[in-house]
Amino acid sequence: MNELPESLTAEEWTISEDRIDREQMRYQEAILTLGNGYLGSRGVLEEGYEEGYVGTYLAGIYDKSDAQSFVIVNVPNPLRTGIFVDGKKLSMEEMEVLEHRRVLDMKRAVLWRRTIFADAGRRYEYESRRFFSLNDMHLGVLSISFRSLDDAASVVVKHTIDGTTRNEMQAVGEPIKHYAVTETSDLGNHISYLEARTNDLGTVIGMATAISMKGGGPESKVKMETQVDDEFITAEHSFTAKEGTRYEFDEYISIYTSRETEGDIKAACLERVERARKHGVSRLLRDHARAWGERWISSDIKIEGDSSLQKALRFDIYHLLAIAPPQDIDVSLAPKALSSEWYGGHVFWDTEIFMLPFFIHTQPRLAKDFLMYRCRRLEQARRCARNQNYEGALWPWESAESGADETPQTWVN
Repeated sequence: MNELPESLTAEEWTISEDRIDREQMRYQEAILTLGNGYLGSRGVLEEGYEEGYVGTYLAGIYDKSDAQSFVIVNVPNPLRTGIFVDGKKLSMEEMEVLEHRRVLDMKRAVLWRRTIFADAGRRYEYESRRFFSLNDMHLGVLSISFRSLDDAASVVVKHTIDGTTRNEMQAVGEPIKHYAVTETSDLGNHISYLEARTNDLGTVIGMATAISMKGGGPESKVKMETQVDDEFITAEHSFTAKEGTRYEFDEYISIYTSRETEGDIKAACLERVERARKHGVSRLLRDHARAWGERWISSDIKIEGDSSLQKALRFDIYHLLAIAPPQDIDVSLAPKALSSEWYGGHVFWDTEIFMLPFFIHTQPRLAKDFLMYRCRRLEQARRCARNQNYEGALWPWESAESGADETPQTWVN
């Protein structure tokens, strides 16, 4: 990952970021969101910043708790990664940022990053690449690499499944944590597992991560530890980094919920990450890119003579495709897609007017799946019409899992 992949150099297929801007951080996170229709993950910087907003959303996972209505849940974050060099964290809060670039490859739905940090006259290179598979909607991959460019250094790399996330993007009220962590386990063989349950509907969410490391050779004497807490679990690698040597870590992520999965969720997560690690990142990325390529064949619109308009149009198409599940999981489309919990992740009454035509003409099977979301809730719409003395069916202004009207009272009239 030491050079920008050739596939990312096509300007009309990429969205790039050339500096870390505290004031624009949340905006950039939304722009650089990754998704595969089952999951949406905001483009957060892995080390985490107060100005940023970690958001991981699973299509169809709603909860109410103390909110005015059922809203999409900001589930645990499997991407939290910290690298500490001689006790200092690689971040702009503790080090100087000399170079920074992130690139979203819209053609393959991959987010790539390279940042050079500096401290006390020494430079450190950090790179990352991540994607959430369209070929297997339950799978994600985060690959990172580290190099100490000027001297040897004592390094600790921490990968965390963070179960402290909350819904904070709301018009009124305090932040709400819509789930409770019920299990954090070290399953051995560098595999971690976290399980949570939503507060109202009791939907079970399972996340497993498997870590593999390469680089440095046996003389690096890597020490592996796992810290298990009530709300998060962290896998740590400690070693002495040689000057100029690249150390690479691949994190395989699997996510299942009781909403779409029958049987043992923990066993499903464990089996998936073990199989993914055996396959390796290259194969998983190849399968993922092929699945996206098949979607773009029928979805791309080419414009001649205006490269900026071409990029803008592909950006719109990318975010539409990123919220379309590869199989029917009984969900529809929210105004903010899977990049935010604003509007509660609700399905609005006019969704089919604005977004369905694109899928009818490009992905008719997906269009049918979205229409089935309405069909399965037709009785609720008929009941809504009767309650207002109308015949036929009346779709609610905003709906979620059940099909009932979930419009927050703050916005009524």
